[in-house]
Amino acid sequence: FAIGVLTGDSGATTITGGTISTSGVGAAATQTQSGGALTLSGVQVTTGGDGAKALSVIGVGSALSGSNLVASTSGTVETGAGLQANALYNGNGSGSGGGSTGGGTVTLINSALSTSGDRAHGAVTENGGVTTLSGGSVTTEGRQSDAVFGSSGGSITLVNERLTTSGDASKGIDLEGTGSRLTGSGLTISTS
Repeated sequence: FAIGVLTGDSGATTITGGTISTSGVGAAATQTQSGGALTLSGVQVTTGGDGAKALSVIGVGSALSGSNLVASTSGTVETGAGLQANALYNGNGSGSGGGSTGGGTVTLINSALSTSGDRAHGAVTENGGVTTLSGGSVTTEGRQSDAVFGSSGGSITLVNERLTTSGDASKGIDLEGTGSRLTGSGLTISTS
């Protein structure tokens, strides 16, 4: 799969301003893996392909720090490998059945995350990943597209976030599995 910006093998990338976009199936706009560290500020991140993630963090020690971001995906689930299109993904890449370890660390401040396809959760944290979202928003429009989804030991902290879903069977927050946990304060949650 094509990747817009790949940071791995303990490397560090910092990007300020501009746009990162991909359109292929499974093509992540940014992917941080193998202990890499990515810092984004004021960047617009978009993907258009099925199964493509705008912000993808995979593996213990991998980290994403972002502020004032706009991250969006317009794809739906990819039918071959069953990959979801997410604005943010933090895990080990194996899905909810991939165990409780292998996620990275994500901190996003004043950032807007959105998806428009079916079965496209906005922000996913699983496999022991740790995600903090503060002062921003997560919006989904498709069917079965939760704003925030946590599973398999994922840890999520939400502060002053606005969560909005408009598709059928889409939850504002969906937390599943032993060890998964979420702490929230000052939230606005709207589903329709």
